[in-house]
Amino acid sequence: METTTLHSIFTFVGIIAAFLSAFSFLGTWWTGKTIDNSNNQKIQILQQEIINSKPNIYSQFPEKINDVSDKLFKQTFRISVNSPKSNMLIYTNLSSIANKIGKLELEKTGDSGVREQNGKLVPFEDFLCIFKTDAEINMETDKVVFYTEEDQNINYTINNQQK
Repeated sequence: METTTLHSIFTFVGIIAAFLSAFSFLGTWWTGKTIDNSNNQKIQILQQEIINSKPNIYSQFPEKINDVSDKLFKQTFRISVNSPKSNMLIYTNLSSIANKIGKLELEKTGDSGVREQNGKLVPFEDFLCIFKTDAEINMETDKVVFYTEEDQNINYTINNQQK
């Protein structure tokens, strides 16, 4: 074989290899862009779901009950709120002979993150809900429930204002 023929074959193989490399690069780039756009759309949908979701109480349990403070009884409950928002209201329903005195205080515990619930990831934040009563409450006979949405069937106390 002549050198020119050999050179032509190598040139031809080189050109084909260059085209294959270019097509490979374009295919990889296009696939990456498609996946990136799909992921961005999924993120936007999830963010919109979080924005549209209403906060709700996931769990509540007593931390300290009937702690005497200034001749009143301080009640501390730990609540976990799904989809926390900075402007949410916490409603309290107290069914007891004790009366709620003063405002409901919320303190962040620092526990927050994301938990899986019903197959979806839900952001959450934990709070301490603190209020005072004029008498002791009995957790076996009395009832304390926290809500994030008003229910017309229950007489709520919101920051010591009857509704």
